Amino acid sequence: MYTGTGVLSQFVNLHVSTPRAAILGPRELHVQEGNTITLICVIQQGKPPFVFWYHDQQMVNYDTRLSVETHVEGARTHSRLTISHASKDDCNTPTTIPSQPQNVLTTKD
Repeated sequence: MYTGTGVLSQFVNLHVSTPRAAILGPRELHVQEGNTITLICVIQQGKPPFVFWYHDQQMVNYDTRLSVETHVEGARTHSRLTISHASKDDCNTPTTIPSQPQNVLTTKD
């Protein structure tokens, strides 16, 4: 829409979707030291290009004892964290964070 003042304006609808991440399985795992731990995170309402896993507020995606596999299946993203040779240092709860915490879609009115 032209306003007559040299300024062009246009109305849009803004839709913001925030991905929801959840680690599947029980809240507490009992694993013998030296065994392998596998955790799966499911992210809905967004397709992040990367998923970051954190342990004690430090990203662990590139730790040599860990492997991360991420797959997009339709509207869901699955990320699998595998920890080999589990130790007492792995006891705290890991968290996952999508690389794009908010997706924005704009449409013209």
